[in-house]
Amino acid sequence: MRKNFFLIKAFCLITVVFFQINLNAQINKVKYNINGKNINYYALSRDSMTHISVKGPGKLTITTRTRFTSITTDSLSYGIVYVCDDKKLKVHKVKKVGRDGSKVTIPSSTDVPSTPKSFTIKVDPEIHDYSFVMLDKSPQVDLIYKFVTEAAPKWKELSPLADTTTIKIKVDSSNIQSYYKLSSTHPQKFKVKGPSSLRVFTRLEYNYSMQGELSYRVMVKRNDTIIGTFKLSTKPSVEAQYIKDKKHIPGTLEKFYLEVPSGDNSYEFVLLDKHFTSLIRVSRKK
Repeated sequence: MRKNFFLIKAFCLITVVFFQINLNAQINKVKYNINGKNINYYALSRDSMTHISVKGPGKLTITTRTRFTSITTDSLSYGIVYVCDDKKLKVHKVKKVGRDGSKVTIPSSTDVPSTPKSFTIKVDPEIHDYSFVMLDKSPQVDLIYKFVTEAAPKWKELSPLADTTTIKIKVDSSNIQSYYKLSSTHPQKFKVKGPSSLRVFTRLEYNYSMQGELSYRVMVKRNDTIIGTFKLSTKPSVEAQYIKDKKHIPGTLEKFYLEVPSGDNSYEFVLLDKHFTSLIRVSRKK
């Protein structure tokens, strides 16, 4: 099944909650009393997004509750939509939850909280923004979250199966990196044994007629099946430069991560934009 990682921003990004960065947003904070202890949840909306920003790697656990009013039935179902970095959109659905016991209340409301339901999101290295919104206008959904950091992974660089000609990029005086050419007519394929993770670095190649911020698309195939297309935005790098090529300027470093299932796998990367060329560098988690 083909997954589309594009997102059309149809929501108004208003409500902001930052994990370990900014917890001052009060507009959607809801106080729960659980076994005599006050705990802050965050009320989701259908019209504005709630943001949680975390620095990976780690695991982000989301716990949700819905609310029963005096006219609702004995069970409720609901869904939430969440997006990572405005790119990967997913829907989490909860079916037929009941009311929680008498030891869980919302002091400011007569609504009765449901039993909690949790799910966990694996967070890749670097800082990532997760946005949450209700799938439907009702019932009301509130959430709380917990983030547990993990040790930073070590990576092993991979060589492509066919074209192993490297292109050297100098980032600073002590950091020279090797990339491989990637275009619509020059895909790159790698063999990977799972389970593991892949870190994919790309840079668009600018010639001197190209200016400003540009977008490009990288399609990914696993075992000859398309699993997704990543839309990346870039601009000319002010730090990186080619060692030998004087006709091009490297774009800023753009990256994404992929989960590798068990067994022997092949990953193929294709630049979809025929009028561009780019560079790619793929590493496997040790």
